[in-house]
Amino acid sequence: MRLFPISALCLALVACNNPAPGLQTADHSSAVTCPSQDFNTFLQAFANDVRLQKAFVADPLQSDFVDAKAEPEPRPVTRMLTASQLRFPLMPDAKQQMHHGLKAQQIVQNTSQASVKLAKEDTDYQMTFFFKRTSNCWQLYRVQDDSLGLY
Repeated sequence: MRLFPISALCLALVACNNPAPGLQTADHSSAVTCPSQDFNTFLQAFANDVRLQKAFVADPLQSDFVDAKAEPEPRPVTRMLTASQLRFPLMPDAKQQMHHGLKAQQIVQNTSQASVKLAKEDTDYQMTFFFKRTSNCWQLYRVQDDSLGLY
């Protein structure tokens, strides 16, 4: 049973250099304004609006995941993904999170860094989204997929 395809997204993004035809790719539009300097308000808007996700994602975006097929055992992998390699949405919206039984845990480290962990109980599904505050707004700069793809 596959949850929200976000972990598949991360694995697919690092498996190929070009996105599949018809998929939305990053478009850093200067016409999009920051929804809020307050992280809680920003996060709610970011998760529910693909335009905001496209505008406030780092280029390149750090993608960390576990290569479950590595021998002799699974190993962590880090890739830097350019805007053209990203597929949206990067983060499921509130409705998708609820539909798939994902629980969000928000951690604000300080006034300029925060993270959000999405997990599903009784599975290995676990995604963490890392944000930093820039001079203009918050920005997603890293995605960490700790799932092994066994759900």
